[in-house]
Amino acid sequence: MRQHEIIRLVNQHGKMSVSELSHLTGVSYVTIRNDLKYLSERGNLRRVHGSALALEGSHIKQRVRENFSVKEGIAASAAGFIEDGDSIYLDGCSINYLLLKHLTEKRQLTIVTASQDLVTGLKGTSHRVILVGGILQKGMDDVVGDLACLCINHLTFNKAFIGIKGWDKKRGFSESDSARCAVKNAVLAKGVATWFLGEARRFSQVHDFPLAPTTVPGAVITDNALSPKYRELLAAQQIKLSIVHTPH
Repeated sequence: MRQHEIIRLVNQHGKMSVSELSHLTGVSYVTIRNDLKYLSERGNLRRVHGSALALEGSHIKQRVRENFSVKEGIAASAAGFIEDGDSIYLDGCSINYLLLKHLTEKRQLTIVTASQDLVTGLKGTSHRVILVGGILQKGMDDVVGDLACLCINHLTFNKAFIGIKGWDKKRGFSESDSARCAVKNAVLAKGVATWFLGEARRFSQVHDFPLAPTTVPGAVITDNALSPKYRELLAAQQIKLSIVHTPH
């Protein structure tokens, strides 16, 4: 599907112009502009004048500044579920980057990640850090691909903390990028306790690549802006919910 290819190209390169996308997909500028409008409204990418930007294309320190107080509150709450001696998986979301500073209070952790940004943030700590192998995704600092999934399959951890990109009643959790979705699904296939982290606004977004359904212990950690509608829908699907009260 053309729109899937547009998402893939934008995520791969971080930024693509209308003319570049038109050339690569073989359709007119008008068609591309319409596609970008549709994909932007769905939360798959961000439009700027004459171009499209990947949602996660900027440096993680820039992403952290967006809704900082909300993300910090979620990160602090997530830290409460991590105990000394745990072996945990952290994906490369900006909330997990904020979570790192709370881990200095923990002892003897093993931290598995596919994010080079998180590895950099963990330098100087006493924790054991494992960076999975694989292909470095262009425009990102995450490792993806079959090798990354294979590494995760062979590693051991007892808890996982994964960023939310979108959720709805029918599709469940979803991701905007197929490669990152595959890595997250490899983590979920481990069957360990998993916490899903994300601002309340993520629950109004739907993306093309669904995460595998999961019934493992854990919870969604989000902020108090989550509407009663979504609280009821999550409860109906027996998904535990941890609400963080943060200023908006």
